[in-house]
Amino acid sequence: MKLLKTYVVAVFVVFLHFAGQLTQLARPAERYYYLWDRSDATARLLDVLLIALGFALLAWGLDSLAERWRSVALKRVLGHLFLVGLISGLLALFPALAQDHPSVVQLAWLVALAGIGFSLGWRRSRLVAYGVRFCLVLSPLALIGLAWMFTWPSWQTPPKTDFAIREPAGPSTPVFLVVFDEWSYPRSVSSGEFRPFFKNVRRLCRQSVVFRQARSAGRGSKDAIPRLIYQCDWQYGWSHGQAWWTTADRQVPSTEVPSLFQIARRHGYNTYLAGWYLPYGRILGDQVDYRAASRSFHNRGQSLTGEMAHAALTAAANMTDPLSRRVWSALSRRVNARRRWTIHHDLKRQVFRIIEQCPANTFAMFHVPLPHQPFIYNTDGTLRNDYDAESPEGYLRSLKYLDTYVGRLVEHLEATGKFDDALVVLTSNHGWREEPEPDFRPGPDWRRRVPLIIKLPGQRTGHLIDTPISTDHLIRLFQDIFSGRHDPQHLLRLVQDVAGASG
Repeated sequence: MKLLKTYVVAVFVVFLHFAGQLTQLARPAERYYYLWDRSDATARLLDVLLIALGFALLAWGLDSLAERWRSVALKRVLGHLFLVGLISGLLALFPALAQDHPSVVQLAWLVALAGIGFSLGWRRSRLVAYGVRFCLVLSPLALIGLAWMFTWPSWQTPPKTDFAIREPAGPSTPVFLVVFDEWSYPRSVSSGEFRPFFKNVRRLCRQSVVFRQARSAGRGSKDAIPRLIYQCDWQYGWSHGQAWWTTADRQVPSTEVPSLFQIARRHGYNTYLAGWYLPYGRILGDQVDYRAASRSFHNRGQSLTGEMAHAALTAAANMTDPLSRRVWSALSRRVNARRRWTIHHDLKRQVFRIIEQCPANTFAMFHVPLPHQPFIYNTDGTLRNDYDAESPEGYLRSLKYLDTYVGRLVEHLEATGKFDDALVVLTSNHGWREEPEPDFRPGPDWRRRVPLIIKLPGQRTGHLIDTPISTDHLIRLFQDIFSGRHDPQHLLRLVQDVAGASG
């Protein structure tokens, strides 16, 4: 084949291996949690074109040698290796099939290899020619699919890290809202108290208000986190790069609705946000002074070349032949674990840096990816060589590391002199969604059962509250703190009243 024809065929075959992940990213929800950007489309376009170029040059060079050596056997072998690649690409269109029904894929490979073997042994076979013609006829689909990615709206926004510190407008106390991800109350508590391994959490509880019937604002992060930030129970939605709230009579862009950050700024507070999972820049707009770069729920590269490497490895891991799945899936698992661990520790450094550098008139929210799966951590936060994707043992390890994290958080607050006067709220977006044991799924809203620990400014003793409360009903507490009402007795009565009214 001529080089151009070879390249067109190679582009189509390589595109097939990427089409599985493109099909997944074609879903708006996947792009929302991926924090999709048009540079991600560029990365995949370059991947397909460059990988195809490499294969085309190799195939063209070997074919040229076969013609020079007049080796019919080599040309036939090369042609049938192309068929193996084509079959691999067609089966890679359905990555879920290989995961959920591996026996079906294995049978498909046996049938395909038998047919390719028969064609290789039958000199009059036209199967290679038909395969080439198939690729050439359908090759425009590759360009259409690759171009389609560039029409998808972006959910990325650049971080905001440079702003002018505002002076306090009146009496102020630092406010820290820490949202752990998938922190299950039933898994963490025994007989109404945090389990003994929660040494740091129990120490904090001894001078905090502890709610034993708290519920998150939603069953998943997509609802719970925005409702917590905006302290409302409206319907949240998003599409085409924009988020909004739906009230009883209209739909309002979320950037136009005052959040806790906007309320804090009105009272002279500096606002900070560091988190993962959601496109906070698109949700909040300019309501936050300092916003660290959001980290995607999905594993992904953090630069163009990094995303190219990630997309290529994902495509390789989606290959369905037994050898590729064994090699590339294992490599992908290790790389993604390392990437998730790096994301977490980068975020932790940002959190502690904010605590160290922020002034007293600060409202900061931290969304921490603990104890969210995969359970890649040892109890001290180091990366495990082997880890559990979703086992109770792995979740327990992550809970123990969460306690270590809380201890470090309190240490930083104490070292900077902010702890005693601060309002510190620890909670979660929801419980462990993949909870496998019925004993830890009590009641219909078990997933919303979360810890809620509130350390009031100046608080020295602990209080237990068994009245139900939802985390999106704390607005009165935040408003009083922001407006300068910091008397512990008043605030304690307030949270008791809020719990009684929330239900």
